[in-house]
Amino acid sequence: MMCTPTGCPRSTGFGPCSHAAARPTAASVPAPAWGRSCCTASWAWRPREAQYADGAAFVRSVVTRIGHEGLNAVWTDPELLPTPAELARPDVWVRRVS
Repeated sequence: MMCTPTGCPRSTGFGPCSHAAARPTAASVPAPAWGRSCCTASWAWRPREAQYADGAAFVRSVVTRIGHEGLNAVWTDPELLPTPAELARPDVWVRRVS
């Protein structure tokens, strides 16, 4: 037996079940905003995928050139974060921090 507003296996028989009242119903859940369908959500993800790919390429390039210890310099000072131009050209970042 499932919890419903009129019946619950744990109910004392006095009034509606508190478990059922806490669950959202179709009427209480707002509909998605216009334009926020599954398709638009997946399209919004594409730029992030490109950013992750660019970041991964940057890390691989830096680790190949100066190792993990050299890459860890990025965490020591906000000024050492790579610029967007340096993300595209890791060798420029390596020269700046070395």
